[in-house]
Amino acid sequence: MKNQDPMSPMDNQNFVSQLSQFSSLEQLITISEGVDGFNGKLKYLNEGVDYIATLLTYAGYLPGEEGEEGAEGTTEGEEIPATVDEPAGA
Repeated sequence: MKNQDPMSPMDNQNFVSQLSQFSSLEQLITISEGVDGFNGKLKYLNEGVDYIATLLTYAGYLPGEEGEEGAEGTTEGEEIPATVDEPAGA
């Protein structure tokens, strides 16, 4: 609109068409930003699940990779010490 020629204005149909395209683009950008935020949260969730699985493997509750056994001397129901820190920037 800023560069529109005042002596030859755009017809209403073209104006409405461009306006709807800008609106659609704005909605797509908002959706994209939401998906990016969701992906970031999933990354932290996956890291947490991997950490817990590592603790359980070390404590002997889950088998290690390629047939390795977990740590010896643990019993079922034994408490596993763990701390969960907030991810940076959360």
